[in-house]
Amino acid sequence: MTASFVGRNLQRLRNVRDYCREIGVPGTVSLVRQKVAHVPVFELKVRGIATPVYCRAHGSDFHVLRQVLGHQDAAIPLTRPPRLIIDAGANVGYSSLVFMLHYPSATIVGIEPDKTNCQLFRKNCGAYFNIRLLEGAVWPRARRLTITNPDADPWAFQVDEAAADGGEDVVRGYTIPEIIDMHGGGRVDLLKLDIEGAECALFSDGAKEWLNRVDVILVELHDHFVPGCRAAFEKLLSNVPHIREQHGEYECARIQSRR
Repeated sequence: MTASFVGRNLQRLRNVRDYCREIGVPGTVSLVRQKVAHVPVFELKVRGIATPVYCRAHGSDFHVLRQVLGHQDAAIPLTRPPRLIIDAGANVGYSSLVFMLHYPSATIVGIEPDKTNCQLFRKNCGAYFNIRLLEGAVWPRARRLTITNPDADPWAFQVDEAAADGGEDVVRGYTIPEIIDMHGGGRVDLLKLDIEGAECALFSDGAKEWLNRVDVILVELHDHFVPGCRAAFEKLLSNVPHIREQHGEYECARIQSRR
């Protein structure tokens, strides 16, 4: 028995221990069985979620599932039950499930530009009437957008404005006020942004027009993709009373609104 054999098996045991902690024992047992059977899309029971949770066997889905549903960094405490949550960069719906779990009375609007991610989002969240999906991306203006890195991992798609003759890969860009108006026209209690660098454009172009309609911004900044994301965020909030917090990879800004 070689040291490398022992090391590999010890790592497998550590992985199983971590999976049990993050998604629960039933989900871990099911995961192992489906891995052995080479199932292309895993159907898992995740602690706290009443319906099956799906992830593709190959690619980044399971890593994202562990991070989002295991750590639940997006489930920040709010001062009152939220009515509207925008989940921009919703991927396959794991963060929307976290919001549903913690804020069951809220309307949760996921926005995701990739068609295959949207298909799995619907499979993960379709049982919940209060979770809705917009196939597109948030953007400063209502424009036609395209995914600029279609060969990237499913969690890392970036968008930009499409050429006038853009083809079938064009998606719709939604503004923050437009999304709010589509779902009641009041305010958004929690605006979660994990949009792979598009936050730089979003914060730089016209954001002060909608900032007073947002209570909390929860954003993962991606300066490693698009330089200037953090600077744009800081500039937007520079003269706005707010409380800053860190939740895992997310920057949180609680806007001190004057209603």
